[in-house]
Amino acid sequence: MKIAVSLSGQPYTHPECISTFNSNLYSSDTLVYSHFWWDNSYLNKCYKMHYNMKIQDENIIEKIIKDFNIFYCKTEPHIKKDLSYVESINVNTWKGMSLEYHKMMVPILLYGVSSQIESINNSIKLIDKTNYDIIIRARPDLIYMKDIKSIIKDLNFSYNTIFIQSSSTGGHLYAGEPANQPCDWFYMGNPDTMA
Repeated sequence: MKIAVSLSGQPYTHPECISTFNSNLYSSDTLVYSHFWWDNSYLNKCYKMHYNMKIQDENIIEKIIKDFNIFYCKTEPHIKKDLSYVESINVNTWKGMSLEYHKMMVPILLYGVSSQIESINNSIKLIDKTNYDIIIRARPDLIYMKDIKSIIKDLNFSYNTIFIQSSSTGGHLYAGEPANQPCDWFYMGNPDTMA
């Protein structure tokens, strides 16, 4: 079974992510493609709103390409987005928070989600879907707790079916995601469905 892996988003990872990717997902039948929002002007700057980690390695892209065996990698700086279409805010989203808080958070989250979707699409568009049986979309900062290669063998990748990781035990390891909620961290399907 030929597999294409689509990595996207921020070029941030940990040694455990790399080692478990290579032992539990990557194989000789796998090619990895990636799209990352990156420019060296981002070095030593915070790039996520919910923590203050900074990428301090100017060779981060070269290291990720090597560590994840990336076949093709595209990088580009963050793109400015027009969010002026937002005309109203649901203040029940964050109950008890001020209107000023909502006015600050809504554009940040809309920018984040739209950038995330664009990076996912850019990465998947790099893949020639006629060459693969499965496309897997993942972030580079995941820890793979199970052998994904053996799980894939038992799945039916019929058209219009996407498999998303289980969050039934409280979400992604260490991430605090709510239980039983689908999200963008890891999912897979046949090439026509994923495209």
